[in-house]
Amino acid sequence: HGLIMDRTERLARDIMKSMGEHHIVALCVLKGGYKFFADLLDYIKALNRNSDKSIPMTVDFIRLKSYCNDESTGEIKVIGGDDLSTLTGKNVLIVEDIIDTGKT
Repeated sequence: HGLIMDRTERLARDIMKSMGEHHIVALCVLKGGYKFFADLLDYIKALNRNSDKSIPMTVDFIRLKSYCNDESTGEIKVIGGDDLSTLTGKNVLIVEDIIDTGKT
């Protein structure tokens, strides 16, 4: 657990460094990504509080379906969340639990 939290904090630092002060939309792919997403955002928020610069951030959630009977269908279906067109032109940080096909 300690190693995972250490890597999560390091990832939060890397995100802050690479994003500068640009606004990001943190998008959590439910349900599996929620715990990691919450931990990552906690670290980013703590770094924002303790830094002279901060990243403006909004949070959103989405549910996707790409499996049928434990097999990937090769297609991604949005089954929850807002209209994805609202994300066009924005810096979007997608957080999910496992990357299988990479199509998310």
